[in-house]
Formats: sequence, C-alpha cells, structure tokens
Amino acid sequence: MDDKIEIVPLSALEPDGHNANKGSERGTYMIRRSLEKLGAGRSILVDKNGRIIAGNKTAESAGDVGIEDVILVRTRGNQLVAVMREDLDLDDPTGEARQLAYADNRAGEVSLTWDVDALQVDIDAGVDLSDWFQPLELDEIITSEAIEEPTTNYSRKIEPPIYTPSEVVPEVTELFNDSKTRELISAIENEEMPDEVRAFLIMAAQRHTVFNYSKIADYYASAPPEIQRHMENSALVIIDFQRAIENGFVNFTSKLREMYAEEYPDG
Repeated sequence: MDDKIEIVPLSALEPDGHNANKGSERGTYMIRRSLEKLGAGRSILVDKNGRIIAGNKTAESAGDVGIEDVILVRTRGNQLVAVMREDLDLDDPTGEARQLAYADNRAGEVSLTWDVDALQVDIDAGVDLSDWFQPLELDEIITSEAIEEPTTNYSRKIEPPIYTPSEVVPEVTELFNDSKTRELISAIENEEMPDEVRAFLIMAAQRHTVFNYSKIADYYASAPPEIQRHMENSALVIIDFQRAIENGFVNFTSKLREMYAEEYPDG
C-alpha cells in the first residue's frame, strides 16, 4: 500500500480550467478561514495526470495560506480514502472537530456558483448530467444566470413553455429557491452601513430568488380565486383565458413572441 502513497508539491497539481463551479467571494473566505483556523480536512480529487477534478477552490486557498505539500494516494475508485486527523476528537469539549464539520459543509454550500458557459459546453459535448440534475433544475440555473448577466449570448429559438398542472399540489416552499437571496441578505446584515443603503441592498438581493414555474402552475391550478388573482397580478402566471378555459392549464401567450419580435426584428 505504501507504494501508492507519496508526497508531492501542491504546485505540481493542475487546476481544472473548465471547472463548472465559479465559486463565490464569501465561499472562498470560508474555505481560507477554515484552513487557517482548523487546518486541512477533506481530501481533494485529481485525475491520473494530476489535474484537479474536485477541490479546485480548496487547493487554491491552501496555497494562499501557505500549505505547500500534498499527500497523494493512488486509487482506482474501489476504495474510499479517509483522512484521519489525529489531533481531533468529535467528543472534545472544545468543539474543534465539530466546527470543522460545519466549516466543510457550509463552505461548500456557499462557494457553489455554477458557471453556465462551462455547463453548456459539457451538455453540448454529450456529458450525461441526468443523474445529478433534473431538466428543470438545469433550466433554472441557466435562466437565473441569463437574467443576472445580460451580456450572455441567448439562443434565438424561443419556445414559450406550456405547463400542464399535475394532480399533486406542491408546498409553497417548493415554488422558489431563495438560498442565494438569503446568503446575500445575511452578508448585508452583518456589514456596517447606513440603514437606507442596507434597505436598498436587501431589496436588490430579492432579484436572486429563482422561481419554479412548473410548480407554480401546479399550485395555481388548485389555489382559491383570491390567491390566483394575486399570483396573476404579480405576473407569476400569465393567462391566455380562452385556452385556459379550453385546456385548463397555464400558458404564456403570444405576447411573449411579440416582445421577442420587437427585440429581434431580423428573426
């Protein structure tokens, strides 16, 4: 087994230039702070050429805090690699090991920011992501990024979605994802700033909430009229009333095509 373990310089590893996780400023801070305060924990993953598959942000932050060496364990994926921290004990009343558990999970959560361009390249190349993303989840990632970055090159083929409500009524919490919004608001609330600036930034953070329109259609279909009215007033649904009466589903009307035609008169 010893011949499968060696120590190599961290600089010998090559970052993934096509990493689909862009990271985040706060996530990078958390990773670096965890390494400085608690030391290295989870291992990173490299391919046979020393190119980093997973843990690019950790490797980058490790170099920033002065970690120079990597214990390289060679495996073919049929064994787990466990990192034993001989100085840590989960039962230690100081809570250092428990703190590292939180740091590991939280830093990974906050640091995840999908690179839509990298995702699209992999999808176009035929990389099978079906085990890791549902089609709607990919749509939400790509759509939310397009809204945040107006310079993104959009496809000129627009197919207005028609949502046919199912018989399952979703929970309200399933209608949206506000994790990014809450992350931003938490950071804003922890900074010293004038109250009016804080209020403005909190309002601006709300635009990062991602709505699941197929779930919204399911919820709308069974909601009482007064709730439906408010959903329509907020443009959560746009109703083509004639087709709604005929087919009973939520539909984006031809107005969307008209708006697109105005934006792209040459087709």
